Amino acid sequence: MPFVTSGHASLTRWIAEVASHPEPASLLVVLRIRKLAAIDEVLGAGAVADLLAQVETTLKTFDGGDARVARIDEATFGLLRRGSIAEAEDMAQRLVAAAGRGVGRGDAMYYAPANAGVCAVQAGVDAGVQLERALGALQRAMSRGAGFVEVVSAMRAAQEVDEWETRMLLEEAALRGELHLEYQTIQSPAGGTVRKVEALLRWINPKLGSVRPDVFIPMLEESGAIRPVGEWVLREAARQVGRWRAQTGQDVRAAINLSPVQLMATDFVRTAERALAEGGCDASCLELEITEGAIIRNFSAVRAQLEALAAHGFSLAIDDFGAGYSSLGQLVQLPVHHLKMDRSLIAGLPDGNKRADVVKAVVALAEALGLAVTAEGVERTEQAQWLQRFAGMQCQGYLFSRPMRADRVAELLVEGVAAPPA
Repeated sequence: MPFVTSGHASLTRWIAEVASHPEPASLLVVLRIRKLAAIDEVLGAGAVADLLAQVETTLKTFDGGDARVARIDEATFGLLRRGSIAEAEDMAQRLVAAAGRGVGRGDAMYYAPANAGVCAVQAGVDAGVQLERALGALQRAMSRGAGFVEVVSAMRAAQEVDEWETRMLLEEAALRGELHLEYQTIQSPAGGTVRKVEALLRWINPKLGSVRPDVFIPMLEESGAIRPVGEWVLREAARQVGRWRAQTGQDVRAAINLSPVQLMATDFVRTAERALAEGGCDASCLELEITEGAIIRNFSAVRAQLEALAAHGFSLAIDDFGAGYSSLGQLVQLPVHHLKMDRSLIAGLPDGNKRADVVKAVVALAEALGLAVTAEGVERTEQAQWLQRFAGMQCQGYLFSRPMRADRVAELLVEGVAAPPA
């Protein structure tokens, strides 16, 4: 049997074998040789073959009698052996240094920088997941530059296992009916009539319990599932607003957060209109929120989408405004109707600090541009009292309400007034 075996299959089989007998500890090192395409272009395929043969010879020096090595692809090797994390990291550093030494071919000298990722093999974890973990460490090392080694710590490994399990459960969460909407009121700093709420996506899994939105929403975005889930949110919120209006006779509206992945879909305007039609509402029922950070990533494209949505009658808001991303020059070019001040600006109120000056400046800017303003993250009575100085100010936060089910919103609409606690 050759020292270096080809393919993922051999490596994952070996990982599974050692994971079934975790004592003594086993380590996986993934090594990638870089710049092979450039060497091929300048010196030819023979030089690449010579270089890779030298890498295999180098790997043999780290055999130790129990190592197993597989070629994952042309430029990537996986090495599995017993030892500690410290030993594996030291070995990876020496492998990277050895691979990067100059090799002569004729009168030419060429170099092959390398990177490596290291992780411990864990019992009870799928072999493919463990290989992906090591490859992920390799990618992080490569992002730092040639010659770096990245080690997956025990804590990081546990986190990645949890993330992997969460992703698997999330894929079917919508089919199992685990996703639902809750609503948080938006109202005057003095309390008063409730006529607007924000729809918030929630996930409760029988095994994981309540999963935080900042955990599962990025996963939906990465997988692309945010698009069908986002369309469901639009449709469900529109349907719920229609129910509230029919039940109470009140002109209530709902604000909805848009993911940049949703917004930049070429068919998003049609998707939003279809969701409204299926929900039985028109565009005046909903306000669409896009974060300030999302705007700066692709300003021209975002502006075009927002202009199309505004032309179809949607009210538009910039969420988390004041977090430090967009410029005033960009703001005046956007067809938005509403600014929602980031909770970081509200946290220090009402003390006479710089945040108070920034809040005053944001309100003055909004007035100059004819925009409505909402303060997010209002949690204390003194914050609400300080914000009452601004005409037309709206507030959102735990002082007024925690996110609630739709039936409780209907009760508030019937009651007509919801004052913050004293």
